[in-house]
Amino acid sequence: MDASRQILIWMLERYVLWAIGRLGAEDEAKLEVACPKLRTVFHTEGSWQAVLRAAMQWDTDPAAEIILIWKKNEERARQHGEVIDPDDFARRFVGMNFVPDPH
Repeated sequence: MDASRQILIWMLERYVLWAIGRLGAEDEAKLEVACPKLRTVFHTEGSWQAVLRAAMQWDTDPAAEIILIWKKNEERARQHGEVIDPDDFARRFVGMNFVPDPH
């Protein structure tokens, strides 16, 4: 996998974690530091979230849908006495919804 694809996947996973309120302070800081460069690369302004939305060319912000899916999965897991790992959820969500299989 090339570096730009890895960075995009990492950012998308952080976006999912941000949407569900589980983004860690360290990753938030990394994204804030990277934001000026991201603005330049994608020729847009705003927060790292806004830059990612522009880069992905999303017509609508998917955060509300991500939250809804997270809550449904979290409730289903709770009913079975399980806990969902937020990082695993983010990886799966990105793989299923945002990143096409390169093959």
